Amino acid sequence: MVRAIGPSLAVAGVANALADPVLELPNSTDAIVASNDDGKRRRKRRSPRPAAPTEPNESAIYATLPAGNYTGVVRGVGETIGIGLVEVYSAAQ
Repeated sequence: MVRAIGPSLAVAGVANALADPVLELPNSTDAIVASNDDGKRRRKRRSPRPAAPTEPNESAIYATLPAGNYTGVVRGVGETIGIGLVEVYSAAQ
């Protein structure tokens, strides 16, 4: 799982946190393999995802990816700016 947080940073006291992050996941050839805006607004799942975003405007990508190099890119909706954080988690299956 890859997630982009901003509003949670504001709750923790970080000034100028990104209010509405969009997450993109390009591979080593810069092709976007996945993207997400507002991960918590997606349909509810029967079991909670580990480390799911806690704020509605935060984004997450849950994917099984082939081996390779990827980059987490965070942008603000509407070209807004601020401080964001990309986190990467590996989940055993």
